[in-house]
Amino acid sequence: MTRYRAPRWPATPLAVGVPAGVVFVVTLLSTTDMLRWRFPEWVTVSAQFHQLTAFTAPVAGAAATYWSGRLPAPDRGDTTAHAVVRRHLLLLTAGFVTAYLLGLAPLTVVAALRAETGHAEPLVMLSGVLALVAATVVGYLIGLLGRTAWFAPVTFLLLLAVAVAGWSGDTFAGLAPVLHVVPALGQRESTPLVLYRVTFLALVAAVGTLLAARAARERRARRSAPSVQAVGLCALLLAVASVSLLNQPALFVLERHPPVACSDVARVQLCVHTGHRGRLDDLADSLAPVLTAHGAADRRLGRIYDRALLGLRQDLPDDQRTLWYEVHPAVPLRADLPAVSAALAGVHACTGGGPEDQHRESHLLALALQQWLEGAADDHNPFAQLPRESVQHFIARHDKAIADCSLRIEYLP
Repeated sequence: MTRYRAPRWPATPLAVGVPAGVVFVVTLLSTTDMLRWRFPEWVTVSAQFHQLTAFTAPVAGAAATYWSGRLPAPDRGDTTAHAVVRRHLLLLTAGFVTAYLLGLAPLTVVAALRAETGHAEPLVMLSGVLALVAATVVGYLIGLLGRTAWFAPVTFLLLLAVAVAGWSGDTFAGLAPVLHVVPALGQRESTPLVLYRVTFLALVAAVGTLLAARAARERRARRSAPSVQAVGLCALLLAVASVSLLNQPALFVLERHPPVACSDVARVQLCVHTGHRGRLDDLADSLAPVLTAHGAADRRLGRIYDRALLGLRQDLPDDQRTLWYEVHPAVPLRADLPAVSAALAGVHACTGGGPEDQHRESHLLALALQQWLEGAADDHNPFAQLPRESVQHFIARHDKAIADCSLRIEYLP
């Protein structure tokens, strides 16, 4: 029986070890900032399993193309080419997936130790692993069809383009493993989207393996026309891909009944998702100076809610008096503070007018009041030299004018 001739270079440990090392280092470095999070969120950590394929999948695919592109043609009549292809793909995918998971291991351990609520999402994680496998198979197939390792850069750019397509918006969310936005606490990737992505990527890997085995057997013959089987498999992939393009599944769904932890600050209810419970005291300390300086914040705001609680929005009795605040592991707690001071100072009511608008004076006064509430008023601020009690009396007396952007300079004490 004739055999598929064993290649010299690159079928060595280095041919797998070097790109696997790159995959490991890129993955580990990409998670460095998240390792410092005091309160990681499982939904975000799980998403990293597919998000980080943006650069690791092109590396794996290009390495597979380099490998298969340098393989010698099989002997005529060879019946073992398909077995060799399977062994090669098993070796390549095992090496790259192992390196990828090792790079993600520290982040997973940190989430297991520090996350205050939630759990790992296996299907979401699996989609990332399948993306890496599919990229490797596609890269191997390109090398066989191209019959040269010089196609490795083409594979890299092609797979990078897939990531860019995912970054571009919702259109390719079911096909590309990389999303243009990462889910946060209080939401999760929709089940139809995840199931479709897992199915599609598994199909890409399976079809790619079948086509690679066939391409290896026919490499000696150098056929130019594709077989009926190859055309049928490609048509199947296109048909499955069109389902997502024509009927895009929802990207995320909100947690319908998220658990809540609350505290009162200056008679304003402050609530966060229990996954952010460890940050509630720090958040209260950040908001207390603004709410206390206002003196009657409860008149304008009934509650300040963590955005992770958006699933409760339809159950709130008075959504107009609810301010949604950003609490995220990667965002400083004070980053959304201007939203609170702007709401209390009436800045939002004045937006939309140009320099010549009749509300310009009121808008400037609202901005000045916002600065004063944040403790950032300079010497030119009309509220800077006034005692706190006078400003609070002004706010209480002209609450309606603040709300409808009709403040006037003559109203100042």
